[in-house]
Amino acid sequence: MIKKLFLLEWSKFSKNTVINLLTTFFFIFLPTSLYFGKYLKDVSGKLNLNVNILEAPLIWDYLGYAGNWIVFFFLGVLVIYTITIDVVNKTMRQNIITGLSRKEYFISKFLIVLFYSFLATIYYSLLSVSVAWFNTEDFNLSALLDNETAIPRFWLMSFAYLNFAMFLAFLFRKSGIAVFVYLTYMIIAEPLLKLLIQKYVIDNKYINYLPMNTAEDLMPAPIAKMAANLTGSTGSDVFLEYGEASILTVIYAALFLALTYFSFLKRDL
Repeated sequence: MIKKLFLLEWSKFSKNTVINLLTTFFFIFLPTSLYFGKYLKDVSGKLNLNVNILEAPLIWDYLGYAGNWIVFFFLGVLVIYTITIDVVNKTMRQNIITGLSRKEYFISKFLIVLFYSFLATIYYSLLSVSVAWFNTEDFNLSALLDNETAIPRFWLMSFAYLNFAMFLAFLFRKSGIAVFVYLTYMIIAEPLLKLLIQKYVIDNKYINYLPMNTAEDLMPAPIAKMAANLTGSTGSDVFLEYGEASILTVIYAALFLALTYFSFLKRDL
């Protein structure tokens, strides 16, 4: 059944111009982010960090943070498009009328989330290894693998973003509204809410427990994290610890997935 549902989605979108463009932009912009590596190296020098973020193992953190933004934007919008275009073209209704159950249709969309989460992670891993190979003196396997579980963290971050995008797509069913809410919440609303809570309610690590902030803290800005440690802040003051961020991200992802599934079962097509 899984293969059948995936092939159904592939037949609908493999030649779609928007899908291909968004996928291509992801593949182009992630390595393009390496251009800013020299700038961040200069910033780290001014902060007396004396590191080269293009070397192993720091390349995992740098590309992970770049991927944080690139996955969120290009692949998040892609997932929203694959769902909302079915509504516009009435393909959702047609698929269910012609034999798919609602559960099977939902699984077919969930497979898109899984597919792009794994695709992004594989590309991120290969690119990190390649960059480390050319930029690390005395390149060795131990330095390459000293990455604090970067690969599963990147996958979980990608899955959380795309899962949230799927939630909004099923909720609003119109690409313009879903994309607007997705971008606004991630870029403006949640950071603003975090600032308001910090100013008027509490000012401790719990302000980092907002849904998408937990996913973001799986791949935080490496220079900012090292600078925070140098100033005497504890890791949990500015960023969640990786284990804590991972657990919270799994909880939030499961919650959004359940809300998406059960609301879709009850709503009209």
